[in-house]
Amino acid sequence: IFKEQFTDNLFNNDFAEWEVRDNHLIFKTNPFNASIYAGLFTILNIKDVKRHPTFRNRFADLIQNFIDFQNKNKRRTWIIPDEMNEFYEYKKGTKNDNCSEMVIELFRQGRNLNVGIIGNTQSYDGLDLDIRKNTNILLCGTINLETERKIIAKDYGLDVNEKKKLGELNTFEFMVMSKDPLVFYDNLGNRYCEKRTFVGRLVPPISTHSPPERE
Repeated sequence: IFKEQFTDNLFNNDFAEWEVRDNHLIFKTNPFNASIYAGLFTILNIKDVKRHPTFRNRFADLIQNFIDFQNKNKRRTWIIPDEMNEFYEYKKGTKNDNCSEMVIELFRQGRNLNVGIIGNTQSYDGLDLDIRKNTNILLCGTINLETERKIIAKDYGLDVNEKKKLGELNTFEFMVMSKDPLVFYDNLGNRYCEKRTFVGRLVPPISTHSPPERE
């Protein structure tokens, strides 16, 4: 979105207004909001623009606009920030900038706004405490740092063995934990609702599979 300057109102003074029609409802808003309300799978990746000198303030304005818009409409929506540490730049001993504060505010108000957030980060211990408090489900691969394992164990109530397992996961394995009961099914289709951690295996991408042998 940002690389292609899809949100044209973010990069120049032509503040575009798009229209989204949903049954009898009509929404007029900026391209960013319109994309979300049109049902697009909204993945935010900023690697190509994160060093743009005005980006962080402009993105903060965009999130504020989204929060204001969602406060009025309350439609169920999802936002997927890729590499959250690039949106929220945590620097110990320094004050958060506008962009960081708006990301935190989005997490604080997410439930009330009816907004779901799915993000990823390579540094869990670098996230703001309010972001961690307002995150209910965590999926993670091997965590090598003991300090980071301690923080995760504290946030999700892991016991000693579960915390140890975090540092021993194999390739393609993930540990799943939740602050709320999880609904899952066994291989016979039986439904369970329990509050516990478990280890799952990620299906390898196609690139790791061997081509079929020809007869």
